[in-house]
Amino acid sequence: MDMIIGSDCVKALDMMVEYLSSNKGSAFIFANSKALTHRLLPALEAKMDTAQIHCDVLHIHGSLSSDEKFNLTRIFCKQVKVTGFNPRVLMATAAADLGMNRKDAEFVTEMKWPRNIASYVQRCGRAAQDGRTATMHLIAGLSSYLWIMRTIHSPGARPG
Repeated sequence: MDMIIGSDCVKALDMMVEYLSSNKGSAFIFANSKALTHRLLPALEAKMDTAQIHCDVLHIHGSLSSDEKFNLTRIFCKQVKVTGFNPRVLMATAAADLGMNRKDAEFVTEMKWPRNIASYVQRCGRAAQDGRTATMHLIAGLSSYLWIMRTIHSPGARPG
């Protein structure tokens, strides 16, 4: 896992585009709020267009209906095929923490520290389900980094 200190969303999106251009697998981008995903989505799509990467980005958040989330999950996990549609990236909030099992997922970016360690572990688990190596990037501010280090190094620290 790489940890990028400072909320450098531009660098994270550049890494995502680099991954997509040189790999065939899929990727996840998790954010803590729908507002952040709405800011990141057009920026990612513009970078993908510039790099001539032709794939689709699905966007799942808590404001979607249960049916919409279910259908987008099935499409992203390749349980349903849609002609002319190539979803390789899922940008999501906690609404997609569970149930996302895509075998070719090799890249996860966490935009800011999740609300709890259990969510972080769950999101990391979205990648490398086929046994291959995966890459996880955590984009965190200095205060999140310090909290993580205190949590990891405190006596008797337990996850979640």
